[in-house]
Amino acid sequence: QVHAFDRNSIRKLQHFLFIPCYHKATTIIFLSPQDVYFEPENKNETSHPSLIESLFSIVEYNPFLAAVGVRTEPSSQDIIRLLLSSPEAIFKKVGYNEEKYRSLLRRVAADFPSSKNPVTEEMRVCPFLLANR
Repeated sequence: QVHAFDRNSIRKLQHFLFIPCYHKATTIIFLSPQDVYFEPENKNETSHPSLIESLFSIVEYNPFLAAVGVRTEPSSQDIIRLLLSSPEAIFKKVGYNEEKYRSLLRRVAADFPSSKNPVTEEMRVCPFLLANR
């Protein structure tokens, strides 16, 4: 019941680690709303995980979680941060699939940060790009 919380409480919850998520299919960890995304609406039990689902923690839609900041999908900035934090681990998570990794890079390129963004400097020195012959 979202209306039972005042704005100050909701603001605090936005950074609090309280959402339980599976980590490596066996361990439960607690994440903040900014680190979790809602599973796609069109997902059914037989479909394979999407690229985003394989990289980020996903939960079922809940109005309370939406009110405290859980989003439907990661932004380009979220994907950039993930790629820059551990490019090798991300490449491994996508099954060493070059096309899947390229699709992440395309998504970032479509919404490339401005040159004044601190992430841009980090992108210049981080080995996250994929070479192709």
